[in-house]
Amino acid sequence: QQAPAGCSLSENDYISLSYTLALHLPKQADEIINSQQSRITNPDRKREYAFIFPSVSPHKEVRDSVFASLLVAENRRVEPWASAALANLNHPSGTGSDAGSAADWRYIFPDSLGSCLAVRPYVAGGKGRG
Repeated sequence: QQAPAGCSLSENDYISLSYTLALHLPKQADEIINSQQSRITNPDRKREYAFIFPSVSPHKEVRDSVFASLLVAENRRVEPWASAALANLNHPSGTGSDAGSAADWRYIFPDSLGSCLAVRPYVAGGKGRG
């Protein structure tokens, strides 16, 4: 609810913390999400949170719908939001104990999406390519 003494947290910091806490505390995730959603004042951040927060839901059907929605190109139009949602679905902590849930998608998408998608510079002569 409040930052520790001497520590200043921005709205973005609280949003990031809410995702992390929801992932690590699935029994409290709905409460965390609802609390954070009510605290967001910036309209753009409200839209972003509405897009991303279902990806940290403790409910399998919600996470599955997020993944299915990302199969539609239009839903990936705001790439940073889509990447954040996919990263949450792929989070190493999993998303509970549901067999066949988004937690199993870790086997489809590696833990570090960034390393999978990174482009290494091409250097003439073949050096520098990985």
